[in-house]
Amino acid sequence: MTRAIGIDIGSRSIKIAELEVQRNERLIVGLTEIPYSDAQHIATHLKDFFAEGGSSGERIGVGIGAIPVVVKHLSYPFGDKKRCSAAIRADFEDSMPFEITNQILDFKEVSRKGRSYEFIAGLCPEEPLNQLNSVFDSAGVIPNAYLVDCEALGQLALDQCLPAGRNPVPYVVCDFGYLSTKITVVQGTRPQTFNSKAKVDPFGAQILEMRVINRGSRDLISWIQDQRKLSADEAEQWLIHRAEIKTGEDGGAITDDMSDDIKEALRPVVVEIYQTLQAFRSKAGRNLATIYVTGGMTKLRGIREFLAQELRAPVNPWPTLLGFRTDSIPISPEQERSFAAAISLAHRYSTSKPVGWLNFKRSSQASKKILTNLIAQLKEPALRPALVSLGIALICVYGYMLVGTVLLSKQRSFLQGELATELRRLNHDLGKRADRIAEEPDRARQVYEQERSKVSQARGKSSMARARSDVLLDISQSLPVNATLRDLEITDNSSSLEILSQLSLSSAGVATDAWKNNIKKMLETRGYSEVAFNAGRGAGALVLKASWKGGVQ
Repeated sequence: MTRAIGIDIGSRSIKIAELEVQRNERLIVGLTEIPYSDAQHIATHLKDFFAEGGSSGERIGVGIGAIPVVVKHLSYPFGDKKRCSAAIRADFEDSMPFEITNQILDFKEVSRKGRSYEFIAGLCPEEPLNQLNSVFDSAGVIPNAYLVDCEALGQLALDQCLPAGRNPVPYVVCDFGYLSTKITVVQGTRPQTFNSKAKVDPFGAQILEMRVINRGSRDLISWIQDQRKLSADEAEQWLIHRAEIKTGEDGGAITDDMSDDIKEALRPVVVEIYQTLQAFRSKAGRNLATIYVTGGMTKLRGIREFLAQELRAPVNPWPTLLGFRTDSIPISPEQERSFAAAISLAHRYSTSKPVGWLNFKRSSQASKKILTNLIAQLKEPALRPALVSLGIALICVYGYMLVGTVLLSKQRSFLQGELATELRRLNHDLGKRADRIAEEPDRARQVYEQERSKVSQARGKSSMARARSDVLLDISQSLPVNATLRDLEITDNSSSLEILSQLSLSSAGVATDAWKNNIKKMLETRGYSEVAFNAGRGAGALVLKASWKGGVQ
C-alpha cells in the first residue's frame, strides 16, 4: 500500500489531500485545509500538521502554484537522455528572450512514434523554487516532487476517462482559484490507469496546452466589497449564497442591474480565458468539445451558463472525485471543488506508470556552483603537497581494506564449507542444498538447530523402542500356570511404554496377594514399574497394568 499526499499552497490557505493506494483502488483518507494570514507561518503550519501524526505519507507531491513555467512539446529522432538534455536546453536558449542560467529545466518522454521521440519540457525560475525549498526545510518535510498544477489537473482528467475524452476532440479543464485560474487543454483518455482490464484509447491521451491566468475570484470579491460595503469574508459569503448571474432559457441575457454588474466584474478573467482558448483554436485549427470547471468561483449561481455563452463551448462541472473511493470520510461538494489541485497532485503517486509529470525539485545549479568553487580551491599550489599526502594515505587505506576483504572472504568460505559438511552429516538428504543454506548465517543456524533436534529425538525414541514380542514374552514368563494371557495393548508415550494386558484365571485359581506379588517381582526384575492389578470383566478375569522406561531387558 502506498500513501500519497498532495500539497496545494494557495494564497490564503494550504490544502492537503491524502490518498491510500493499493493496486487499482484509490481511497481518499484526508482532506485538510489550513488557513493562514502570513506566508512566514506556512512552514510552521506544515510542521505542525506532520508532527501531529495525522499522516505517514510515503510520497509527497507539492504544486508550484502560480510560479511561471514555460512548457514546450518537442520531438527528436533520438532518445538518449544526454543528447536530449543538450538539444532541449539549446532549443530554450534560442527561443527565450532571456538567459536561462537561473532557470531549472526538466523534461520527460511522453511517447514514441516510429523513430521519433516525443518530449514535454519545462523551464521554471530558480528563485521561487529555492524559497519553496526553504519552507519545507524549515518544516522538516522532504517532498518527492514539485509539480506543475496545470499538468496535474490535466493528468487526472486523462486518467478519469471523462465523457468528453471518448472522441478525438480536445476538451478543457479549468480551475478557478483566488488569485489565479489554471487552464489545461487535453485530448483522449487513459482508461487503464483506473481499470487495468480496459482497452487502450485508440486516439491517444495527451496534454496539448497549459496556462496560468493571474486572475481569480479575488477580483469579483473586491468588486462586491466596494458595491455592498462589506468585509472580504462577508463579500465571499454574499457571493456564495445571494449572488446570481441571470440568463434566459435560450442563453440570452436577462436585464438585471446586479447580475449585469457581476458579469462586468467577471469580464477580465473571462476575456483572458477566451483569448487562451481562441489562440489554441487558431493554432491547432480545432474546436473544443467541452470545458470542465471547478474551484470556488463555480459556486456562483448561473456561472456555468454565463461561461458557456461567453466562451462559446459547453461548460460542465468537473467530477474531481471520479475514480476515487470516498467512503473513508464525508466529502462535501465545496471540498470537491476546493481540493481539485491537491487531489490531482496526490494522484501523481497513485499510478505505477506515470507519463510526463515535470518535476522541478532540483538543487542542481547550486550544487554546480559549490563544486566549481571547490575544484578551484583544490587547484591552488599551496594545497598540492597536502593533496599528494592525502592521496597516498587513501591508497594505503584502500590496499589494507582490499587485503582484509580477501582474507575475510577466504575465512568465510572455509567456515561455510565446514558448516555445509556438518549439515550433510546431520541430514544426508540436504545434498547440494547444504552449500546454499550455509551462505545465509541466520537460515543455516535455524536449519542446524532443527536437524540436530530431529537427530536427538530419533536417538531418544530408538532407546525406548521395544518389540511387542519381547513384552509378550516378559509377561508370559512372569505368569503362573493357572493364568492365561488373553490380550495385550502397548502404548508408546515417547518417554515410556504403557502396557495393558487382559489375564484369565482357571476356574480353580484365585488371584491372591502373594500370587500378584510374585508376578510384580518377576516383571520388576525385567525393568517394568508401576505394576498394578484391577478386576476385569467376567469370572476369573484380571487386568494387569505396567510401564517400561528402559533398563533391564
